[in-house]
Amino acid sequence: MSVPMPSERRDRAPMGDLVRELLTKITELLNTQVKLVKTEIKVESRKFATAAVFGLAAVLMGFFFVLFLGVSMILLFAKVVELAWAAVITTAIFLIVAAVAGLMAMREARKNAATIDVEA
Repeated sequence: MSVPMPSERRDRAPMGDLVRELLTKITELLNTQVKLVKTEIKVESRKFATAAVFGLAAVLMGFFFVLFLGVSMILLFAKVVELAWAAVITTAIFLIVAAVAGLMAMREARKNAATIDVEA
């Protein structure tokens, strides 16, 4: 009266074949995941590159705007005072605007630094 053990059943595949199939499927899954991540990185990097190009173009246009604004201001002030003084006045105006922007940036940086110290 012998009871057949589960390992003696004929309809089961050997354990080695099951492990091999499992490892093959895991390898395929990992390879697919890696390909997916690479594709996502390529798509995102292209989006970032496009945004960077448009940002660079905006900065360049802003630079030329400020340059020609300065020339226009010099020519406008030259109608009232001499050309050299008009250039000095325009430079002083740009210096004041830059100083105000710098002070605002410093204030924001200090405020954000204080926030980071409190959270840490």
